[in-house]
Amino acid sequence: MRCFALPASLAALTAACATTPAPAPTEIAEVVGRLENLSYESDGDPDDLLGHGTISARLHVQRVLHGRVSGRVIDIRYFEHTYISDQRPVRFRVKRMPEGHYIVCAPPGMTGFKCKS
Repeated sequence: MRCFALPASLAALTAACATTPAPAPTEIAEVVGRLENLSYESDGDPDDLLGHGTISARLHVQRVLHGRVSGRVIDIRYFEHTYISDQRPVRFRVKRMPEGHYIVCAPPGMTGFKCKS
């Protein structure tokens, strides 16, 4: 937001311009891109026969359908029992975390990271 010199009666607006916060770092975006899977970390649940865990990957963003992301290649984490295929583009809802990486939001009713809009 750009602030300009205003009459004294609008001084409060000028002060508001100086303190306007940057966009929240937890913005949710919808993107399409190709995965580059990196590592898997088990959740350690001995009763989980499929072996779910957190997978770290890089997402090479081809299109942003909604929202915005920090670059064309973003670090993501998703919860799954095996790697998602890196052979074709995938569509994800991602949420930026304060640490700088993104998490893949699980669809309603599914297991994974829950994101609130």
